[in-house]
Amino acid sequence: MKRCILLIALLGTCVGALEITALGGGNYQAMNPEYYHEGAWGWHGGLLTELSIVPSLLGINIGLESGILFQQANYFIIPAIPEYPPMVTHQSNLIIPLLLKLRLATVKAFHFQWGVGPSLIRNVYGWWEDAEGGEGVVDKQYYETDLGLHLKGEINIRLSPKLWLNPAITRQFNLTAKDTWLDKGQNWFFSLGLALKI
Repeated sequence: MKRCILLIALLGTCVGALEITALGGGNYQAMNPEYYHEGAWGWHGGLLTELSIVPSLLGINIGLESGILFQQANYFIIPAIPEYPPMVTHQSNLIIPLLLKLRLATVKAFHFQWGVGPSLIRNVYGWWEDAEGGEGVVDKQYYETDLGLHLKGEINIRLSPKLWLNPAITRQFNLTAKDTWLDKGQNWFFSLGLALKI
C-alpha cells in the first residue's frame, strides 16, 4: 500500500500542466511539376492537448501533444493537353498527430517549443471544379489513411497566467501516400492557437 501511494505521489510530481489549444490557419501544398501542378493555399483548424510529463529541468520541459485537425487542401492543375481546362482539386483530411515536444522557457512570458512525431492522415472527402464550370466528386476508391511525420516549431506568448497565444509552423510529410498525382507528400501549416493552461 505504501508503495502504491509513493508511486502515485511520484507520478504526480512528474506530470506538469495540461494545455488545451484551439487553433486555425492556412496550409500550403507543394507543387508537383511532374503532374503540372501549381502550389495552392488551403485552411485548417482543430483542437490539441499537451501534457507536460517531466518537470522543468534547466529550463526545459518535455511533453506529449495530440488532438485532431481538419485540413482543406487545394491543388491547382494545369493539364498538359491544351484542350482540357485548368482545374482545382479540393481534398478534405482529418489529421491526428502525436508529437514529442521540448519547451525552452527563456522568460516566464515567452517560450520556444519544438515537436516531432507521427500522425495519421485520413482523406474524408474530395471534389474538383474546372475553369469551364465543370465539377464532380472524387471517387472514394482514392481515399486513403496514411502515415505522416510532423515537424513543428512554436512560440508561446503569455496573455495571462492561464491564457497563451501560440503561433506555429508545421511541416507535414505524408510517408505512405499512394495517390502521388496530388503530391500529398508535402504540406506547410501556418497556425495561430489560443491555449488554456490547466
